[in-house]
Amino acid sequence: TASVQLGLGNCFELGHGVLQSQATAIRLWRQAAAQGHPVAWCNLALAYAMGNGVSKSLPEAVRLWRLATDQGHAAAQGNVGIFHMEGSGGVAQDLPEAARYLRLAADQGALWAQYWLGFLCKFGKGTMRDINEAVHWYRAAAEQGNILAIAKLGLLHEKGRGVAQSDAESAARYAAARSAQGGELIFSFSQQHSSEVEERSAPLDLLHTPSCSARLGPRCQTWAC
Repeated sequence: TASVQLGLGNCFELGHGVLQSQATAIRLWRQAAAQGHPVAWCNLALAYAMGNGVSKSLPEAVRLWRLATDQGHAAAQGNVGIFHMEGSGGVAQDLPEAARYLRLAADQGALWAQYWLGFLCKFGKGTMRDINEAVHWYRAAAEQGNILAIAKLGLLHEKGRGVAQSDAESAARYAAARSAQGGELIFSFSQQHSSEVEERSAPLDLLHTPSCSARLGPRCQTWAC
């Protein structure tokens, strides 16, 4: 079945119980994808996005993610939204379309979609400017451990934007973000927004599908995501 092929592909990609073989993983994912399995499409999309076992092709990655969006796959929706936001991967920049896809993914709990939807709401890009909704999505992402969202809440508490001004809460959020990142923030949020500069620090790749990256942990199973 497609789920078995997907799980075996994950095992071959990571070398769990079998000799590691990205080529075999790709072959098995293609078989699962041919049966319409959305996670297999996502696995193949990420492989194309990273050039892992196939020739790198962002347009092909986006095409495959779009197939998975049709089945409501949150990570795929978020990734397509990010490409629309960036105007990359052969996708025209379209901020309303980015906001639409990110909202679909954020509603299902995709943390990077929640972070970037908060960003769009805060600046009124592709959607109505709404600091309260921005705070809502930043909090949702922060509750899942998103470092940038945690630090962004620190900034908002520091400035009193959309939340009560609180130096204590701001300091606590900054400390939590530093701790999660090992002691040093990627960049200084307290300096960043003096002129409402747009962030570009979150990874474009990719919303943590249960698919193609060793940092996501063991995947030797048949996710049905």
